Amino acid sequence: MLMLLLLGSCKKALDIEPIDSLPNEEAITTPADLKNLVEAVYDGMQSGLALGGNRVVYADFFADDAKVIESNLSPFGTLEMYNRTMTTQINDLRNMWRDCYSTINRANNVLRVIESGSLESHINYNSTDFAVYKATALFARASLHFEMVRFWGLSYDPDNTGGNSQLGIPYRKMATLTGPDGLAMARNSVEEVYTLAVQDLEDALQAIDTLGDGSDIYDSWHRDRVDKWAIRAYLAKIHFFMGKYTEAAQYADAVINSGLFSLSAVPRSCFTQNSANNVNEQIFQLVSVAEDRSGTPAWAFSRFGFPLMRPLASAMSLYPTGDTRVNNSTGFYYVSFFGDSTIAKYDLPNAVNGINMCVLRLAEMYLIVAESNLSAGGNGDVARATDLYSELYELRRGVAPTIPSDQAQLLQDIRLERRLELMFEGDRLHNLKRMKEPLRNGIPYNDPSVLFKIPQEEMSGNSLMQQNP
Repeated sequence: MLMLLLLGSCKKALDIEPIDSLPNEEAITTPADLKNLVEAVYDGMQSGLALGGNRVVYADFFADDAKVIESNLSPFGTLEMYNRTMTTQINDLRNMWRDCYSTINRANNVLRVIESGSLESHINYNSTDFAVYKATALFARASLHFEMVRFWGLSYDPDNTGGNSQLGIPYRKMATLTGPDGLAMARNSVEEVYTLAVQDLEDALQAIDTLGDGSDIYDSWHRDRVDKWAIRAYLAKIHFFMGKYTEAAQYADAVINSGLFSLSAVPRSCFTQNSANNVNEQIFQLVSVAEDRSGTPAWAFSRFGFPLMRPLASAMSLYPTGDTRVNNSTGFYYVSFFGDSTIAKYDLPNAVNGINMCVLRLAEMYLIVAESNLSAGGNGDVARATDLYSELYELRRGVAPTIPSDQAQLLQDIRLERRLELMFEGDRLHNLKRMKEPLRNGIPYNDPSVLFKIPQEEMSGNSLMQQNP
């Protein structure tokens, strides 16, 4: 009888149609369904292969501040990336492409439902919630395309705004609902990808700008949800790398002037939060919980694991004596009794198993405004640039900087401060490209050997796709 009961139970379970096989138009029939899909968008962004830590690690393979420990690299993966022997079969890159576009597709499905208006007559429809859902989806679509194109496309030339016709990636704005339908799509140019990302973020801002701050639109806000300040911060970042310095400074200054954020006196604090913890310097983070850990760069940097990189002595020498960023307890590095240095930016004993991923923080906004104001095409506000640079400098060193009378020298000082503050956050590679300076070992900034290859699955299934050289 027990066997008959078990067999009967198994048959009932097998007769149930798996929920993930339901057509999308049937699966999302209530606002609660849509809310769950938005949570899936966050889950996708949280992946180490999306907005998580792998993009940071891969960028620092090609920058000039790290000594890569080649014996710790994985054959058919990180070793090939580091050696610039890219192939279509590197699993990490195939998975990165897949995870990013999978999350983008979730975001597109959110937008498809909202734009159809099919749920507006539902008894539980709430226009504020739907505005937030729309902004979240647009933010995810923009940020992921932007991060991807910086690896699969040649860098944006800020001296050729509007004319960056080099191949980027497909900017996918339509939800794929059934199998491969609609997947055949040619690559947009780098210019188009940046422009479309900016448009998506501007649309996201328009959707929620009047709704208040994150604490106004979320019951529990730990800097882990998309709000108008996270959107403005990403707009500042993209405009900065486009060389649109006036716009970059405007968006970053708005974040600074909001009064919601403040620089942390503990340099490491932005990168060692977990669960529902946050610090006021963070603008946007991806929260890690025990059941679903976010992918942080700790797996490649932390001394508690098997680090792939250490800071070069030449990079460490750029920090002056007394700089809090090299304090063993609170700084970005740990210097052992024997004098060797490890990257401690993401150091917690459990960091390899998951800590929150800080995506946007206030110090970067300070540095964007300071450099943008002094750059060609910027607003020329030297006083504002000097004030923000001085505030960050004094916080990290304990003394006020000596401000040079030569504006060109001040710009160089600010660029150095950006390098020191954002080191091992994946920023250096993209800044070298923006400034058209050589990468690791003198590699030209626009050398196609640092481009990731389009995965073989995409090449085989998309007749319109063109491979990188």
